[in-house]
Amino acid sequence: MTIEWASSAFKHGLKKEQILFAVSHPTGSDVVPGFAGDITRAFVGPTGEFADEYIEVLATLNRRTGRLKFIHAMPVTDIFRYLLGGQNNGQTQ
Repeated sequence: MTIEWASSAFKHGLKKEQILFAVSHPTGSDVVPGFAGDITRAFVGPTGEFADEYIEVLATLNRRTGRLKFIHAMPVTDIFRYLLGGQNNGQTQ
């Protein structure tokens, strides 16, 4: 599987390591509407092992090529707060 990074994934100042940690330790994830031919999934997870900050990450998987592309990452918003899975981190946005 090829992993790619859109510049938009870093728009909010998060680092690759933080994004990968959140995706590999999610409190929740869900398939969301996205680009035709791709599966777009939203993840919510912490930015590190002892981090109090939770972020939302969007990634697309191209069914034809198997390419995984991270396209969005930022502190969790109300749109994806339901993916916190009972976590209460006190963030509002």
